[in-house]
Amino acid sequence: MPSEQVAQYKLVYLAKSDGKEEIVTKKKKKEQNAPTASQMDQTADPKGVTDFYRLVQIGDEKEVEWRRKLGGMLKRELGGPEHASKTHESTSMV
Repeated sequence: MPSEQVAQYKLVYLAKSDGKEEIVTKKKKKEQNAPTASQMDQTADPKGVTDFYRLVQIGDEKEVEWRRKLGGMLKRELGGPEHASKTHESTSMV
């Protein structure tokens, strides 16, 4: 059985998804490209539900999951039609 070759890659971490500090909304209003104070609020609502953004640390389970999903999406984009039906679950991380 031939050995499987694994592509070499370098991780790149960005602070902003598109590298911009400010964005312009559909209504032509400038906004900071960051979560709002209400989106960062960790206080539970009356039902006890907390819904907030948090910075995901490098190596966290959620960060690895996102890298896997984004890698699978990139693979499908670059790989063409023959990779279009493959999901991120079939993409192995080494």
